[in-house]
Amino acid sequence: MKKFLYIFVILFLACGVVLASPSRGCHSHHSGHNCHHGGYHGYYRGSHYHSSSQSRVLISEDNFDNKTEFENCINHTLVTHTKVLYYSDGTKNIFKKYGILNKDGKAIVDNLYYVKHQISTDGNHYFIVKNPEYNKSKYMILDSSGNSKKSNFYDKYQFLNRNKLIVKQNRRYGIVDFNDNTIADIKYNSLKPYGDLIITKYNGYFGLIDEKGNTILRNEYDKISKIGNVFVVKNMGKYRVVDLNGKFLNELNIDKIKQDGDYFKIKIENSYGILDRNGNVVAPAKYKKVRVKRNTPQVYENKEWKNI
Repeated sequence: MKKFLYIFVILFLACGVVLASPSRGCHSHHSGHNCHHGGYHGYYRGSHYHSSSQSRVLISEDNFDNKTEFENCINHTLVTHTKVLYYSDGTKNIFKKYGILNKDGKAIVDNLYYVKHQISTDGNHYFIVKNPEYNKSKYMILDSSGNSKKSNFYDKYQFLNRNKLIVKQNRRYGIVDFNDNTIADIKYNSLKPYGDLIITKYNGYFGLIDEKGNTILRNEYDKISKIGNVFVVKNMGKYRVVDLNGKFLNELNIDKIKQDGDYFKIKIENSYGILDRNGNVVAPAKYKKVRVKRNTPQVYENKEWKNI
């Protein structure tokens, strides 16, 4: 009986080795590893193929194009190339690239990763694209013929207006037009547009420029904020108020300023006052208390609150 059991165990182990042996498609690899030629080798159990990484098998693919009109544009058309890959586990992958067609239906540029269309105020058409032929992760500007004026590449962009962009390049920000001309040097740590003026940060200090790149306030302030209809600038612990043209509205050196409805409550030394939303003095800083109640400025005088 022991001899019979011994023979049975040997046969059982031998069968297990055969069932778990590598497939014979490639003798240079162990089961379950990638080959240098890109194939994958699993192992056989009976008549079914199993992969140790449970990899998907590509079953089929579809390719189709879709054309879309650009807004307010009759000279160009966007074409979207779509590839869909279907796999054995019921999943699919979708890949898209883009092209720009002229009015004759011919591609002026193709196989793009990103396309944004813009019409300038003079009626010229431009495109912001990601072109993998040059740099797949950065943006570039093309004219209506699909050409780049200077082949500059940008990490990010933001429309400043219909003619200009705020761009980021090598961790610095600047302004360019759609012909890739530099309007404001790409040197700033940050640019935040507010109407026709832009708050700049350069080497840790804040300033103001206009959309033409002209300096309104040099980068010498600790902080600049857009509040209401004015800019509030801080320097050496004091606040001043600047209008939307970059002009100081008064000679006040304010210790504290806080918006309250349509007004600003200010403190100069140990006295308080009120400015309107345009920075004009409503109540001079000579009171012990001020407030804005129901959007009405009030001062505390002779032991009672009075409307201004």
